[in-house]
Amino acid sequence: MTPVPLAEAAGLRMRYREWGAQRKDAGTPIVLLHGAGSSSVTWMDLGRRLGTQRHSIAPDLPGHGQSAPLPHATSISIDGYRDLVGWLCATVGLARALLVGHSMGGAIALSAALAWPEKVAGLAMVASGARLPVSERTLVAIRDHFPTLPDLMALTCYSPETPRAVAERWARVTMQAPRETVLADFEACARFDLRARLPELRVPMLGIAAADDLMVPAKVVRELGGRVIEYERAGHNLQHEHPEALARDLLGFAAQLD
Repeated sequence: MTPVPLAEAAGLRMRYREWGAQRKDAGTPIVLLHGAGSSSVTWMDLGRRLGTQRHSIAPDLPGHGQSAPLPHATSISIDGYRDLVGWLCATVGLARALLVGHSMGGAIALSAALAWPEKVAGLAMVASGARLPVSERTLVAIRDHFPTLPDLMALTCYSPETPRAVAERWARVTMQAPRETVLADFEACARFDLRARLPELRVPMLGIAAADDLMVPAKVVRELGGRVIEYERAGHNLQHEHPEALARDLLGFAAQLD
């Protein structure tokens, strides 16, 4: 599947992947938001499954995958990404959608749900929370050892019980941005904290946690409150480890929103 080009917004060209376009009248559509340094590639297995029942799209955020970069990496912020996702949804005609965010994508989705509750039918936080802990070791690895990042991801972003071939294959293709953008993403995550605003949330929310997640531990997902599903034998990139189960849970959640 080839990402679909969009008209330019503020001098930017964003691209997105699409599944289930023939199902636009089948209920609440789904927007999948990737994590720091990643792209829509991370959703390919899951998107194909969601597309059997729902119209689903997954954008490449600016500077990721096949989307044009922002003019300066210093302009990267969670709220800035949120606004561009809002523009994208308006451009493609999604007046209201279920936002599914992985890690940094969850931060973007939560920010959007707080800003535009009438446009967010529901919120699914996948290995994400109202804060995103980022260790100094992670920032140093990005700054000083960027070429080895896929190897580090294969070791830290997957459960020890996940076959190494699966972890290494995904780790090689998941990082889809240059070092400057990846570093700015993780710095934006380190600044992110919306815990004080959680009482303002007015949309249904589902938390998806992973028992072996070293990046965003299950306790951080549980801080969101409400319903949380915790996957065993899963790490931070659980969409690669358990796409079938995750699709089932997300489609079940979407059915409750129609």
